[in-house]
Amino acid sequence: MSTSVSICLNPECLKPENPDGTKFCLSCGTNLASQLRERYRVISLLGSGGFGRTFLAEDTGMPSARRCVIKQLKPIGNNSQIYQLVQERFQREAAVLEELGEESSSIPSLYDYFTNAGQFYLVQQWIDGETLTQKVKKQGNLSEADCWNILMNILEVLDYVHSKGIIHRDIKPDNIILCRKDSKPVLIDFGAVKETMGTMVTSQGVPTSSIVIGTPGYMASEQAVGKAVRSSDLYSLGLTVIYALTGKIPQELPLDDDTGDYIWHQYAQNVSSNLTAILDKAIQLYPRDRYSKAKDMLNELQSGKSTPPVNVPLKTSRGNYTQLRDLLAAKKWQEADRETAQVMLKVAGVESRGFLNRSDCENFPGDDLSIINQLWLEYSNGRFGLSVQKQIWIDKCGGKRDYETDCKLGDRVGWRSGGSWKSYNQLDFSLNAPPGHLPLAGFGVAGGLNGWFGVGSLLWRQELPKN
Repeated sequence: MSTSVSICLNPECLKPENPDGTKFCLSCGTNLASQLRERYRVISLLGSGGFGRTFLAEDTGMPSARRCVIKQLKPIGNNSQIYQLVQERFQREAAVLEELGEESSSIPSLYDYFTNAGQFYLVQQWIDGETLTQKVKKQGNLSEADCWNILMNILEVLDYVHSKGIIHRDIKPDNIILCRKDSKPVLIDFGAVKETMGTMVTSQGVPTSSIVIGTPGYMASEQAVGKAVRSSDLYSLGLTVIYALTGKIPQELPLDDDTGDYIWHQYAQNVSSNLTAILDKAIQLYPRDRYSKAKDMLNELQSGKSTPPVNVPLKTSRGNYTQLRDLLAAKKWQEADRETAQVMLKVAGVESRGFLNRSDCENFPGDDLSIINQLWLEYSNGRFGLSVQKQIWIDKCGGKRDYETDCKLGDRVGWRSGGSWKSYNQLDFSLNAPPGHLPLAGFGVAGGLNGWFGVGSLLWRQELPKN
């Protein structure tokens, strides 16, 4: 593969990119070797910072000439004693990165490490994708479902990493890459190697680090004074997810004058109360008030307290379904059914009447109907929902829009018993109920199901797929 530039590897060079074919750097005069270590051909400069630079390269030692990322790291100290200490630490940290990459697909694999001309190099797997920062800037704030998936994946990684006694120390949107093929998040740029580059020796001859690893805003207060703990990573991850939900970096969020807590809820109004509470706990000022372990935070996400959100819009011009989503996520089936009734009556403009008739069903807005169905379907794992009722109505009851068919459906889904309609309080508001038992969709909540008819007028709607 041809390249349009030649890259200068002199870490002091201010303009490392040169026209292709240039033999000596036009900025600093350094000889531009065609390959690094007679194997890696640098394609482009990906980034630079206080600890060195990052390049995209091709591995010509492999048949595929696979792409890889090369990190060029420069020690802060410049005497032989410090260099020897850095070299020893560098080898240890490289071994750790190798182990992490082998055990987790959410951490880049380490291909190689070496020194060259006084510089330290890591060669790692290139992740084809975009950073979380790039994603948000390109498409706007992420949905709660997308953020939930990022949280789950990264917490699993941190649970593993922390079990090895390692703290990442620089979790931020720039250090999470979303793979192009499957959107799976990958955590990059662990802080330990950077800290190694800051090795110094005290006047007593004791090795120490002269730098604090982390990014202002995303870095917890204890980490800022060199005392990072496991919950420091969870603090950074919480603020990273808040950025994905709101598009605001920590410096753009106001602080509570009394508590010092970040004020962010108003910038993410469609986020469930479950996820909001989890993120609030993760970003508490003091470690004792946060989750102490990634596993604890992960367990709360996986528990009934925080069911994976459904990636559907929660507002239309007529209805707001945030409360319905929260009740369904909490498995509060009766409360969710009542909320369904209330919001449907409001959307149909018949709150004062208290029930839906055949005309209301035939003219009920399709996008609102679809949202209600999707929420019930997803949060009950396919047991409840209007489309479940529709399948039974068609396959088992004949699919006719008449009272006799309504009665057959009522018998099938548990709304009737012994030839009579049940009262509302006799229904089963649990997952033990027959398939299609819920929701009541605005019928009968006020006065029971006696005399209810016309459900077929709702279920025949094209917006409801046959499940």
